[in-house]
Amino acid sequence: MTELKTWLTYSFIFGFSVAGNRLLERFGSPEAVLSQDPSALLSSGEITERMAQDLGKDHARRADFILSSCLNFGWHILTPDSPLYPKAFDKLRDRPPVLYALGDVSLLNAEKKVSVVGTRGASPQTKLAAYRLGKGLSERGIVTVSGGAVGVDSAAHEGALLGRGGTVGVLGCGFGDSYLPSRVFLRRRIAETGVLITEMHPFEPTSARAFPNRNRMIAALGNAVCVMQSGESGGSMSTAKHAKRCGVRLFALSPEVFRSPGCDLLLRQGASELRDLSDVLSFLGEEGSRPLRNEGSLPPSLRQETLTLEQFAFVNGVSPEEARPVWAHLHSGETDGLGAVRILRPDGGASVPVSAEEKKKPAKKREAARPAGPAQKAPVPVPEAKDREKTADERRLDPAAKKVWLALEGEMSLDALAEKAGLPAGDVLTAATVLELEGLCESLPGNRLKIKEKR
Repeated sequence: MTELKTWLTYSFIFGFSVAGNRLLERFGSPEAVLSQDPSALLSSGEITERMAQDLGKDHARRADFILSSCLNFGWHILTPDSPLYPKAFDKLRDRPPVLYALGDVSLLNAEKKVSVVGTRGASPQTKLAAYRLGKGLSERGIVTVSGGAVGVDSAAHEGALLGRGGTVGVLGCGFGDSYLPSRVFLRRRIAETGVLITEMHPFEPTSARAFPNRNRMIAALGNAVCVMQSGESGGSMSTAKHAKRCGVRLFALSPEVFRSPGCDLLLRQGASELRDLSDVLSFLGEEGSRPLRNEGSLPPSLRQETLTLEQFAFVNGVSPEEARPVWAHLHSGETDGLGAVRILRPDGGASVPVSAEEKKKPAKKREAARPAGPAQKAPVPVPEAKDREKTADERRLDPAAKKVWLALEGEMSLDALAEKAGLPAGDVLTAATVLELEGLCESLPGNRLKIKEKR
């Protein structure tokens, strides 16, 4: 326990910085690093002023809170000293000093793993291809790695859950944060037969920077990385860059299956073309074939927004009563309060807030009384251009997110935003995610984005 507290303290100060890993290599252990004179390390240029200040603080209470939380919730803590820590992370110059895991941690060091990534707003053809890829890999005992989000991530995980290979979900938030509550049951199923991991401390919320940081882990874990659909920039392209740095084989979905600007770019840059499951299997020394192009309809697990409550419950392996809050949230179109809802309780249940007045009503009456769609509100005042420029600079928005932020007029469709901002649809989707995580905008049903009202 003392060693874990030392690693936790080290992670509070240095995070997954390159500087922190250099100090570990130089001094040999976190204990040795923490015993160094902060002023000497600062004057030598080895650490930042913030790190020097943190070295002088007492982090015992925070470490104790994390240790007790992990014990209560059954979350594993893995450090580079542990034999269960992913050996693949040795490729990273900024490997995480502490990794939290829930599920079968042996999958992290499985001999054969394939990372599957792509946009949240994937086409039906792409989602079906990711699903078939994950399923085909898992049926042959190969682990599928993805990010636990919507779109390509969910499709790859859902396919992988049908085989014996298992799947790894790499999260961009701490266990207990509420990001994407509509996928709480998917994450639970991953934890039951696969494993969830994150480098973020328990209950730490997601942020715009969490996902680029997470992408390096997804890239490093796989023997190969398959990009299924992407714009010319964004999270999937970030993962592709990390794959190249780590020496991981890169595949991009063939335009014969579905064409996207990012995959076209990667293919021109030398990525291997992914037409069939056999393309990846042959690289891994396996045999087998399965076309990724298919004209059939999406399986129910990939179209949960269209399912009835009973169908949604059946697909996720839970009772209708347990599924009701998540199903209702999925159909409400509401995004407020996501950062406050705890979705991983000790019993593995989901938590979606219900008002005290609502709780007095029987469940059926509550559901019947729920409005068919979001309530109509007065138009949101559009911040002036100079105020938005200032906000963009203060939040250090990337160029695409800044373009979308400046182009957005109250509430607009993503298609209209793409045309006005002069950006590909994939880049607008990524930018919308960044703006939502920054608390500037909120997503609405029908692929619309809206400036978030100040409260």
